[in-house]
Amino acid sequence: IHMKILFIASATNWDGANVALYNLIAGLCKLHETFVLTPKGNGRFLVELNKIGVHHESYPYRLTIYPRGRNPFKRLINLVKMLSERKKTQLAIEFIIKEYHPDIVHTNVGPLDIALEVCLKYRIPHVWHQREYQDLDFHMHSFPSKKDFKKRIHTTGNYNIAITKGVFQHWNLTSQDKIIYDGVFSKKQVPLSCTVKSNYFLFAGRIQEAKGVHVVLNAFAKFSLKYKDYQLLLAGRIFTGSPYQKRCEKIIEDNSLAKRVHFLGERTDVYELMSKAQALIVASRFEGFGFITTEAMWNDCLVIGKNIAGTKEQFDNGVAETGHEIGLRFLTESELIERMCFAVNNDTREMRSYAQKTVMEKYTIEQCCNKTEEYYKEIVSNYNK
Repeated sequence: IHMKILFIASATNWDGANVALYNLIAGLCKLHETFVLTPKGNGRFLVELNKIGVHHESYPYRLTIYPRGRNPFKRLINLVKMLSERKKTQLAIEFIIKEYHPDIVHTNVGPLDIALEVCLKYRIPHVWHQREYQDLDFHMHSFPSKKDFKKRIHTTGNYNIAITKGVFQHWNLTSQDKIIYDGVFSKKQVPLSCTVKSNYFLFAGRIQEAKGVHVVLNAFAKFSLKYKDYQLLLAGRIFTGSPYQKRCEKIIEDNSLAKRVHFLGERTDVYELMSKAQALIVASRFEGFGFITTEAMWNDCLVIGKNIAGTKEQFDNGVAETGHEIGLRFLTESELIERMCFAVNNDTREMRSYAQKTVMEKYTIEQCCNKTEEYYKEIVSNYNK
């Protein structure tokens, strides 16, 4: 079946959710007609779509969640803006549907509810990618309520893809929904590898509380009392001037780590940084899947990960796939310090090899695209029956 697919993206930056969406679109656009709606007209995501010739349009909208912030007046203004944009964007989606006639509309994240009503109105199946726990990972509060969100994702005519078993269970999804792991690498890609590791640990991701940067900093401060020739590199988007950035800077100042902790900002050489690192530390409060975890494992980088949610599921998948642990698990700060000490004092090549094998078996772009395409075809063929 040749299909027309309209994708609704939540942002245009190059983060895990958008990279996963890009990988899916890049795989499907060779066989099907794809169209992407985004909330902004610039960003690396659009640059990459242009390279593969995928048509896209932008229209301002934001996540369907209660605005955050300390100022109640600003929160109210942002709520009004969200509702106003929502109505306008729904009209834009109606226009696109009338012009483009998609067979399926696919919304890329859970906390973005702008397409479902329009799809129901025009009898077009809606696929909703559930990538987040929302409340547990990002402290998001669905608008108008979590109860209403749960009701909407089980609406007849809506079909859900969960990126892990944990997310599937969190939202009480059913037999008509699917668990499809993100496609992170193509089978044709060659991973990076570095025989001699450099004296640094790596954090990669947004510098925000949900990602546990403060946990990494506090552990590194104690680790560095004994291991004085190691550094900590933090590669990711920094929200300059935010209270959280100031909190992180205070930890660095209080422990005299200014010369040993380096904020690199967003980088294009993260894979190279991974391949040379002693380990990537993943300390997220409640990771949905952990795109960065898979990227590190692919690039011959040991992962020290918090043994919870998506990170735990990836570790468990590795044990099921290979019969061996594929990373170092921790829950407490003291356990994290112990794992860091283990990483610098032991040969981890075998563990890294099992991790890479797991990625090749479970998280390829080809596998993700094939499973998603099969799901689309199943939906389309059964939708009007």
